[in-house]
Amino acid sequence: MLRKLSLLIFVLLLLVIWSGICFSEPIADGTEPQWDISARQYHFGGNADFWLYYPSPSTNVISQLHAPQKQTMNVFEIKYNFCRNQYLRLNYGTTGEGNKGQGFDKDWNWTYSHDYNQLTDYGTMNFHGAQKNYNLDYGYKIGSSAESSTYAFVGWTQHKSTNELRDIVYYRENNIDITPTAQAVYGAYYNLDFKGCRLGLEHTVRVDQKLTINGLAALHFIDANLEGLWTNHTPAWSFKDNGSAKGFELNVGAKYQFDSAISANFGYSYYYAKAKNCTRSMDEGSGYYVLSQKTDLELAQHGYYLGLSAIF
Repeated sequence: MLRKLSLLIFVLLLLVIWSGICFSEPIADGTEPQWDISARQYHFGGNADFWLYYPSPSTNVISQLHAPQKQTMNVFEIKYNFCRNQYLRLNYGTTGEGNKGQGFDKDWNWTYSHDYNQLTDYGTMNFHGAQKNYNLDYGYKIGSSAESSTYAFVGWTQHKSTNELRDIVYYRENNIDITPTAQAVYGAYYNLDFKGCRLGLEHTVRVDQKLTINGLAALHFIDANLEGLWTNHTPAWSFKDNGSAKGFELNVGAKYQFDSAISANFGYSYYYAKAKNCTRSMDEGSGYYVLSQKTDLELAQHGYYLGLSAIF
């Protein structure tokens, strides 16, 4: 991960130095570098899940925890266009703390001789927390016409999700259905952190003087990390998952220009990433040790957005 970050920083520094050379050259048509600043509000759904498996080579699941990610995220973006065919873009999104919705916890016990599984434990809970997104991109125009343009971009991306378990109620324990029983568990949580590089394409088509349609597609190559705490044990159990993930991002939208500087934008965004066969480390009170079981981590965000942009 450190090598990826160092390489990306090195590439971005080279681009900044090169852009300085670009700025030193006169622009014959009088075109000036342009700032594009926007604020958007995303209405997201999604999930932040993990699955714990029996030791390899088994593909049977021991446990699954499903956490909805239904929140509103405010995103702020600054984009600097230069040399008529390049840009640097930085955006930051945050939801603030809040209730993400009701999820569940499931545990299974597999009987190999009969090749079937038994649901031994089942409970529901609310998940309380926040989400944060960060993106830093460099884009280069690879195609254009009178009405359209296409950019390729490379950048750094990070998605973070905090999830505290609240209002826990179990309906099945130790392979027996029980009267719904609330658990007084406080402080239990698990937090996801997906970060790494992304590569993508953007395409923009001008419909008329007021309306523009745009689309974005990107692949993500990221490190996936989870940190959690189960407080229903004495002492409490801490655990960490680490692995590599691949993901993708899709965005389609439109921009309506009110005048030469102000525009409204709206559209739909989808992000998905999953890490498989992650290593889990557990601390039950005497230090971390590595489990023989593996985990899968999944993070998804999807929803529509509305916003305003200013160009100067």
